[in-house]
Amino acid sequence: FRWPASAHWSRISLMSPPGADVRRVWERNRHRDLFVLGRAYWATGDDRYARAALKRLVSWGDANPPEQGINWWSNLEVAIRVIAWVWALHFFRDAPAFSAARLWELVRLCWVSGRHLENDLAHSFQTMPGNHVVGDAAGLAVLALALPELADAPRWQQRALSMLEREAVAQVTADGTHCEESPAYHAFVWEL
Repeated sequence: FRWPASAHWSRISLMSPPGADVRRVWERNRHRDLFVLGRAYWATGDDRYARAALKRLVSWGDANPPEQGINWWSNLEVAIRVIAWVWALHFFRDAPAFSAARLWELVRLCWVSGRHLENDLAHSFQTMPGNHVVGDAAGLAVLALALPELADAPRWQQRALSMLEREAVAQVTADGTHCEESPAYHAFVWEL
C-alpha cells in the first residue's frame, strides 16, 4: 500500500487495507541507520560510510518535501528523525562527502522539522498524550540545544525543556515506572 506522496500530511488518512501498517513505513524513516554509519565512519575514517549516509539523506529529502506525505504525519516520527539528523551533523561534519552545501541542507531540514514540531505540539497533547509528547519535546530540545544559532532555538529550548520537566512529573509514577505501564514505553521514554 502506498500513501499519497504529494499531499499535505494533514490531508492523509492512516486508514489502509488489511495488512498495511504505516508503522512499517515510519520505522524505516526514523534514520536510525545514520547512527551505525556515523559510528563506522568515526571508527574507520572510510568515506564510504559518509557517502552512504549522504545518499540516504538526499534520497529521503527528495522523496519527502517538507510537510508533504506520510512521513510528516506523526510528530513523534519527525522528532525521532530530527534527533538522528542532529547526530548525522555531528558524525559527518568533517566528512569529505558532506560539502558545506549538503550540511546546510541538512540544517535546513532540521529547522523545518523544528517548525513542524513546534506548530503541532498542541495536537500531540490533545490526541496522543504520553510517550508521544515526551518524544516531540525531546526532539525539539535536542535540536535547540545542538543548533543554538538557529533563530528559533531559544524559544524551542525553553518550551521543550519545560515540557519535559512537566511530563516527567506527569508520566512517571511514584515507583519510577512510566504511567502507560508498558516496559517498552518505559524504556522508550527514559531513552528520550
